[in-house]
Amino acid sequence: MGRPPKTPSPTGPTGTDTPAAWPVVGPVGPLSPVGPGPVGPVGLPATGIGSSATASAADLSAGTAPTVVALSGRTSARVTGGGNLTISTGPLAKGEVGDISPAVGPIGPTRSPATLIPDAGPHPHGPPPAGGRTRVTRARTTVPDQLPAPVRVEERDGKIARVSDRDSPLRCAERDFNGWREPVLVHVEELLSGDFRQGTNQGRARDRLVALGKLLPGSIAEVKERQFRIGYEIERLEGLVAAYRSSADDMPVLNAAVLEDLDRLRIALVMGIDKLERWAEFRRAAADDPMQEGSANPVVIGDALNSMAVEMERQPKYFDPELPETFRFMAEAARDPQGATKTVVYGAVRSAENVVSFLGQRALGIGINAVGAVEQHISKAVATSLIAGLSGVALNISGALPAGWAWLKPLLDALTKAGGG
Repeated sequence: MGRPPKTPSPTGPTGTDTPAAWPVVGPVGPLSPVGPGPVGPVGLPATGIGSSATASAADLSAGTAPTVVALSGRTSARVTGGGNLTISTGPLAKGEVGDISPAVGPIGPTRSPATLIPDAGPHPHGPPPAGGRTRVTRARTTVPDQLPAPVRVEERDGKIARVSDRDSPLRCAERDFNGWREPVLVHVEELLSGDFRQGTNQGRARDRLVALGKLLPGSIAEVKERQFRIGYEIERLEGLVAAYRSSADDMPVLNAAVLEDLDRLRIALVMGIDKLERWAEFRRAAADDPMQEGSANPVVIGDALNSMAVEMERQPKYFDPELPETFRFMAEAARDPQGATKTVVYGAVRSAENVVSFLGQRALGIGINAVGAVEQHISKAVATSLIAGLSGVALNISGALPAGWAWLKPLLDALTKAGGG
């Protein structure tokens, strides 16, 4: 069967395509490792990176009709109503675009913006036809941006370090925050000097109360910086209270009045910690958890985080020492039989993903420009090496999740091919 006639056009598919069926969004600048080009009036922000592109989720999700954007006059990207993105080179007809594999994994609010990894393998329909037109470049998957979690990372002083929460927003006036915090601390001290004093058989509850008694005092900026540790201690306390209520065999006896007193403290803690914006944002994401990552086996996740901490400690030149310390803290919480709530597990998984995706984007050259690259110690080569060291544990975490990280293996394959492996 013959192909429909095609008329070259700098703004996307032509031939049998019509403006109604294929709305053109306007040209994007030349494909290059640096800098985005201009966008059309509707706007599909894109940066040409080799044969890939970066596009914002808001523009990828609109409408049921396909959207076409031209990249440097010869490369077009097609976005379907389901949010899948296909990229091709040359002014292709609709039938030719149709055989491109869609992107794997979500391109939406939880992955905004998405960085596309092109498939480096041969096209299934053979080599480019005569005339020099490249047939297709297939977009396989996305490397996610970092999402709310106890650990989000950045490069600081030449090392990968946790993003500070010291200057994060407070969802109330400082006077109101202190008005919550001060009586809570008094309540904690009363419990520690009473039914949960040193020498009783309530050691697990006492450990949580001692930790909270150390984390809550100090300036508001210091408490903001510790908000995820405070939140995790509250989660573990919640799990412990639930275990007391269930009268589990391994739980010591606690009389009803003391249990109610402990539960009142728990309620006050939960209400107050939500005044810290980044914890509250994370807690909402954990409650939503569409991929059910918080349901993963907590022991497997805890072991994986410990392994990541070991690998980070082997590379002190590139990892700030606070990172492995934080990963060990999260691993301990994930392995707590009573305290490993879904929020704790979700945060552990998301923190690990944030580290690996940061390195993945750096290894692909995302976020590195020609000037900044001179000043960055975590170069593409270094990031690729660090990912290699973490790849085994990252694959273990992905394998423990209900849906896995669809982007991980294509990333590892792409980096292996780029390195000639």
